[in-house]
Amino acid sequence: MPSVNNGLNMQNMTPRMAADAIISTRFYSPYGVSTLSEYWDFVLRRATAHLAEHLARRVAGTSGKQRREARLFFDDDDTLCISIQMTDARTGEAVEAVTEFRVFLDILETGADGAWQYGNKEGDRKRGQVRIGVPMSERSRKVPVGRIIANATKGQQARMEDGNPLNLRRANVYLVGKPRGCDTRSELQEKARFRADLAGSEFDYPERD
Repeated sequence: MPSVNNGLNMQNMTPRMAADAIISTRFYSPYGVSTLSEYWDFVLRRATAHLAEHLARRVAGTSGKQRREARLFFDDDDTLCISIQMTDARTGEAVEAVTEFRVFLDILETGADGAWQYGNKEGDRKRGQVRIGVPMSERSRKVPVGRIIANATKGQQARMEDGNPLNLRRANVYLVGKPRGCDTRSELQEKARFRADLAGSEFDYPERD
């Protein structure tokens, strides 16, 4: 069982208790939430406050449901991780993508809070990608989650060290290509802040250091 994780004493904590401690430390001040359940509720309200009720229910049944059903666990190095369940769009098989819990929170705080989707058109697992919708984008545009994690710019592509597109741990993601233009996180945050303007000031995103 882990003892210390990024400054938090996690000795004798279950994964869920550790997640609650991280949420309370990071988000109590800006959002007034202190547990994972409260944060999931807040993220859903933030994502749907500008929508009609029937559309908000649809989001709750997709991305909201996916987050609540995610599996928390401690990795071999005692890092708290999260496993996101998806369906392979080509085969219909259940698949899981894994990343660090803190990285997952970083992704949500860029505004990329839609459901994760796995596509593998060519039948080769190494050619598959986990994607997520860009908020307030035309034609429901999606971006690879690896690009968000590595903060790729135009001209760059995200690759996995072990060739497994479902292993989205930060150390497994690297970039190829020459950087140019706006980075992925800045683009997402611009869209997310526009959505927050529609939703109301209580859903503003805090500035990161």
